Amino acid sequence: MACPHGNLSLDSLLLVPTPLAERAIDDDLQFFVYVTDLALWEHLFLPTHAQPPTPTPAQDLVDLGYVAYQLLTGNDDRPNLLLEQPWATVNDLPLKQFLRQLGGGDFKANVEEARQTLLHLPWQEPIAESAPPAHALTPFTNSSNVLRRLLVLGLLGGIGVGLGVGWRSWAERSGAGPTLAHPCCLTEIALPDTAVSYTTEAGGIWSDILRTPNRVAFNRSLEQTLQERDRRLNRYTLTVVAGEALAAVQSGEAAFALTEWRDSLPAGLHQEVVALDGLVIVVAFGDGNRAHTVPQALQGTISFEQLRQLYTGTPPDWRLATPLQDWTIQLYRPNDPAAIAHFERLVLQTDGAIERFRALPIATLPATQMFGNILQDFEQRQTIGIGFARLSQVINQCSVYPLAVQQSGRPVQAIGQTQGHPITPTTDLCGDKGSYQANVAVFNTDGELRATPYPLKSRLTVVYRQDSQAGRQFAAALKTDEGQALLRAAGLVPLRPLDDR
Repeated sequence: MACPHGNLSLDSLLLVPTPLAERAIDDDLQFFVYVTDLALWEHLFLPTHAQPPTPTPAQDLVDLGYVAYQLLTGNDDRPNLLLEQPWATVNDLPLKQFLRQLGGGDFKANVEEARQTLLHLPWQEPIAESAPPAHALTPFTNSSNVLRRLLVLGLLGGIGVGLGVGWRSWAERSGAGPTLAHPCCLTEIALPDTAVSYTTEAGGIWSDILRTPNRVAFNRSLEQTLQERDRRLNRYTLTVVAGEALAAVQSGEAAFALTEWRDSLPAGLHQEVVALDGLVIVVAFGDGNRAHTVPQALQGTISFEQLRQLYTGTPPDWRLATPLQDWTIQLYRPNDPAAIAHFERLVLQTDGAIERFRALPIATLPATQMFGNILQDFEQRQTIGIGFARLSQVINQCSVYPLAVQQSGRPVQAIGQTQGHPITPTTDLCGDKGSYQANVAVFNTDGELRATPYPLKSRLTVVYRQDSQAGRQFAAALKTDEGQALLRAAGLVPLRPLDDR
């Protein structure tokens, strides 16, 4: 295949079992998948005035997700897979999560990311159910669920790999995609196959990203996922320290540290940027159907000057619509010293403003607790709660709405929808979970100013001694397409757009 399919459906796939497919259910299910009716051929027979959509790898992946959903559930419709209702009969949570990502367009054209996620999908044993009442109909038995899962996984694996080869061939021949200038996978990096100790700070962004489960895979942390993707990383031991992580690297106790960018480093140490994050200013999320919400009252935007006024005790220079104009304002900040330091340096900037900020009685809470309080302020206390937190903590929640930030010129929104448009106060963050992510373009990560840069970004690094092969190669692993995709799934901003990879 030399181009995207453009017409994937149950009608364009032929599943032909081999004799091995007649084995018992607990044996391997084996079959061939034949792909037919390519859009390249089918569109030849359309009327001359018709303008069919141009086939793309991104749409092929979405269509493949719907084909798998239809096989798994027995339904032949195309519902919104991000909702819960279509999955009422599916108990296989890992597979459901993967198909929602696939059908929701999360992987876009990144067939390698989708393939790696599929290959490492955890197996969920069938849930034992009590016998249903005589009048109830159970959609599938446990044995039927196992068979359907094997069928779906085989279909996804067979078609996904074949389409991946075809897409890459098409991109290279047509010039539609860039030459792959970065290694694809973790396994392509010469990681030392020896015991390695590395470190990060307790309460910092890296400890949260690495250790929190369900960020990148069902019931798995990023640390566990990395170890599952590359067996050599099973010999890498993470130590979370209460103090400064760089001290352990200097002393030789750790080969490298995962931390944040330092403007200056001790002699002999080197830092490499592997991902980006940023601060976002948050207010209570409000359903866009309401007459008055905080995001709507602020027109989805807040300026540096308004932030300085708020966080130095000066009444802000805004005029809110009735009835919000008379509401109390409650300020919040996260219990994250590094995030607070970023806020002071980037927003407050002057010693006088920072001193007044530190003297204010501002509620200091863990991010998730802060988000809950801000929402309750709006729902129950006629209070406008305003706080700031890391972008990676705001992705995939809908208690708070991240405001676009204006430093000079036009406001910049850090979060965009999968279609490429920034979110707005009318975006349904709860209903659209999984359909928005960090807007890589505004973080200006590729060195080319393609959009107004987001003014509150921060850089995340691997710091290692200049003679440390383990640190240098671990940074290289995180900068592969696979590593960047995992960091993006964890909520960070990748160093480059991954849509074409």
